[in-house]
Amino acid sequence: MRGFDGRPVRSASTARTRRLWTGQAGAEPMRPFGELEADVMRIMWASDEPLNIHGIVDALNGEERQLAYTTVMTVTERLRTKGWLERDKHGRSFRYRPLRTADDYSAGLMEQALDSSTDRTSVLLRFAGGLDATEAAALRRALENIPTDPDLKS
Repeated sequence: MRGFDGRPVRSASTARTRRLWTGQAGAEPMRPFGELEADVMRIMWASDEPLNIHGIVDALNGEERQLAYTTVMTVTERLRTKGWLERDKHGRSFRYRPLRTADDYSAGLMEQALDSSTDRTSVLLRFAGGLDATEAAALRRALENIPTDPDLKS
């Protein structure tokens, strides 16, 4: 894995990051979503039910843009092949639903940022220093619940 500066990065959590991003050990981590991928995923995460391509197009299109059905279909299929969406046949079309949550995505981005650093502790301290009191309290509670034996982590 390479950091933002292009240099190889080695850390104990690289394998964990790969599993987080891809769901499988040994695979390269996914790149962050592009703009349209992120928009599609926001719609999928906000939906209570699976959506077909027409539903996704309708949710994406507005006064500011008009996306083609085929464009949205291509992006949605790419998200499916990357493991973010799954589809089920419904009549003559497919309905898509997310396989992973927005929290999974954000955690993966945060882990990747940490892996790209040469000083994870410094990055964590800067991040924690920017939290408001409520967020800091939530982080403290979460840290208190982490098992001390790394083999016990899920």
